[in-house]
Amino acid sequence: MAIISDGNNRTGDELSDKHVTVGTVEHTGSYVVSGTAGNQLLVNTASMSVQYAVAPGGYATSVSPNIGVFENANGSQPTISVYRADDTKAYGGSFGLARSSTTGSVGSGDSLGSLSAAGNDGTRMNMAAEVAFAVDGAVSTDQMPGRIEFRVNPGDGSTVMPGRAMVIKSDGKVGIGTGTPSDDLHVVGTSKLQGNTEITGSLEVLGKTSIQDTRSISENYISFDGVDDRIMVGDYDVFTFSDSSGDTPFSVSAWIYVNDVSTDIGTIVGKFTLSGTGNEWMFKQEQGYLHFYMYDFDKSGTGDQKRIIASSATVTSNTWHHVVVTCDGGSGTPGYTLYTDASTTAGTQQFTNNYAQTRNTSAPLTIGAADLGSGNRIFEDKIADVVIFNKELSSAEVTELYNSGNVKDVRTHSAYDNVISWWKMGDDLDSTSTDGIIDYVSGYHGTVENGASIVSETTLGSDNVGPISITRSGSLGVGIESPESTLHVAGRTKIDGDLIVSSNATVAGNASISGPLSFEDYMILSVTADNTDIQTGTSQFTFRVPFAMELYQIPRASLTTASSSGAVTIDINSGGTSIFSTNLTIDASETTSTTAATAAVLSTTSITDDSQITIDVDGAGTGARGLKITLYYRRTI
Repeated sequence: MAIISDGNNRTGDELSDKHVTVGTVEHTGSYVVSGTAGNQLLVNTASMSVQYAVAPGGYATSVSPNIGVFENANGSQPTISVYRADDTKAYGGSFGLARSSTTGSVGSGDSLGSLSAAGNDGTRMNMAAEVAFAVDGAVSTDQMPGRIEFRVNPGDGSTVMPGRAMVIKSDGKVGIGTGTPSDDLHVVGTSKLQGNTEITGSLEVLGKTSIQDTRSISENYISFDGVDDRIMVGDYDVFTFSDSSGDTPFSVSAWIYVNDVSTDIGTIVGKFTLSGTGNEWMFKQEQGYLHFYMYDFDKSGTGDQKRIIASSATVTSNTWHHVVVTCDGGSGTPGYTLYTDASTTAGTQQFTNNYAQTRNTSAPLTIGAADLGSGNRIFEDKIADVVIFNKELSSAEVTELYNSGNVKDVRTHSAYDNVISWWKMGDDLDSTSTDGIIDYVSGYHGTVENGASIVSETTLGSDNVGPISITRSGSLGVGIESPESTLHVAGRTKIDGDLIVSSNATVAGNASISGPLSFEDYMILSVTADNTDIQTGTSQFTFRVPFAMELYQIPRASLTTASSSGAVTIDINSGGTSIFSTNLTIDASETTSTTAATAAVLSTTSITDDSQITIDVDGAGTGARGLKITLYYRRTI
């Protein structure tokens, strides 16, 4: 039978479960409802608290759900706490609601309440996160500005709730990393937006900004039919891996996919032909085995070799593989290393006959086929991303290039400065037009031949397209995370419209300019001597311009010795006609026209090639010496 009692267990205290009410007598103890042993409902009337526990031990139980309503320490602020422990930990998490206002009206900054969650760390309960509600300004009748603060414990052993993770103020401004947002959204710290972002209005960023494209660096490949498809790059000395001293270090990397290694074989990339133009080197796969050959064409067509042939088949059917060959350039041993998917591939290395070194021939570099007259030198199936380096890559550098099975954005590779050429094989700006397979480093572009095609690829992972970055100093990087100059563009660049360079420009790689190129410069003309007073007169200085120019700002005049009284006035003529509607003036006691009370005004800015320029001194002032004129021009070539 269920029992209700005041907890004193006295005779007559017990009531049966048929009673509707307990009665009106107030007891000093607790009312206890018990049925199954340990299930309790405790009502402490004096402290106005209610506890419900579904296990022995009351609210301190370690294995069951609990609900409690308690007074806090000062006896004036009730708290509701809901917490649960599981069967494997001494104490689990808890969930609390606290009302924190004081008696009477509240004021700015007063806390109104909070919603918190805590967990037991094995020793005590610690707050993990909290949502707090507070007054956010002056309070008056029907005016209660509020704010919401989101707080988290960083878990580093510091003070619980050391700061605000996010704040929403009464005016709607949101702060992340700051409690005092000054804008609608104010973020302090590193921010990342993933996905499309549309900004209507101004955006102010204090700090480094990086915009990352979510597209992959590799989304296509070139398909080869195994009959005569190939990419023709051409004969360039940079792909001859030797000099007057012998062979030089290099590395060749490619992603390949072979449908059936038992039948599909051929050259991946090489500088080789069986015609009289010569043979230099060839990288191929044959029935899953990697091969690399270098030829001494001075000795024979193909008989004098330095080669390596893999000892086992590491290329499997219907799988993308990253294959690399490196060479140390030495002459004592072949010095090759083969890699498949970043793992070293053992192989047999040897010299044949009288090989001394490879020779610079006129054999073209090709991708996908070397000798169209021999089937075992024609690649069949898929090639993506081919890179050639002018160094022997280390094992670590090959692993970096393999990139856990994803095509690497080569611009971010540690050996990028050693890249000779990088063909993306159908990605980015590539096309099937002439020179459409672009070399994104050096400009040795390739052309698809005999039907090789660009095909979309979804199974080969890759890095994303490089970011746009703006540093705190104002440097802009396109395709690079950390720009090294004011403008740093990594990769092929296309500019539609005028390009104006007002300082030094460095181009690493080939520059192809279609259309006019303009740059800004200046020239200083010494009109009169520094030790002689200026005299008035026409044609004080005469010369012919060596090219057409456009004046992009007002010329300047300067003196080494200022006029003691009276202004110095200068006119500049092109082909006998003044270029000014208001002449240059240097006021008395001044040495530059930039401080003149009346500024000069140009009437024309265009000066044709070979025009005669004359400089007139219309006013000499008194004792002025050392007149010089600076022309600021833009030249188009």
